Amino acid sequence: MSSLGEPQRLTNLKAVFIGDITSEDSEISWIQQSDISPILQAYPKLEFLQVRGGDRLQFSPPIRHNHLKALIVETGGLSRDTVAQICNMNLPALEHLELWFGSEDYGGDCWVEDLNPIIFAEKFPKLNYLGLRNSQFTDEIVSVIIGSPILDYISVLDLSMGTLTDAGAEELLNCSAINNLDILNISENFLSQEMIEKFSGLDVRVLANNQKEEDEDSYIDGRYCSVSE
Repeated sequence: MSSLGEPQRLTNLKAVFIGDITSEDSEISWIQQSDISPILQAYPKLEFLQVRGGDRLQFSPPIRHNHLKALIVETGGLSRDTVAQICNMNLPALEHLELWFGSEDYGGDCWVEDLNPIIFAEKFPKLNYLGLRNSQFTDEIVSVIIGSPILDYISVLDLSMGTLTDAGAEELLNCSAINNLDILNISENFLSQEMIEKFSGLDVRVLANNQKEEDEDSYIDGRYCSVSE
């Protein structure tokens, strides 16, 4: 194996998965990460970076990487500081951005306004897939994203594993720009069958399997993201 001090041994490295640990070995919230930026600095030809675990996760200082096409960050709790660092990265080739926000009980303290650079500023001009997944504030994401320019150029919007309700889904249905998408993933949320059937009228492939049931005994509003601890 090559250390970060000897990147010349892997000069053509294209893909890295940091924290490829299943729940049988460690819960996602127990995985301790660190500053990931040295990986991007050491491997300028990297195209795919996947990170699992949000504890101590950082992307600092802000850097430019010309070849990264996919960034996937899977957490049970993603901090607003880490989201801000991701938004500050200069990734002109990025096509796939996937963020799992998780629960505030496990460090997930970001909110919808922390996503403004992604949703409104066209921060990543080549973005094709946007995954705002595993969120405790999916309805709020929908309320913002339906009025943003990002729906004019992405092909896939992934809101799965979150807390989307029929009220939030109704906002999506009433947004004509949703028909610009190729795929809308609203799986693993809190939608009624009646609401799911309404999406059949869209000119979009809609994924809506494995809806969850509210749990008033364990959660204040009965809704929860799919992955936390």
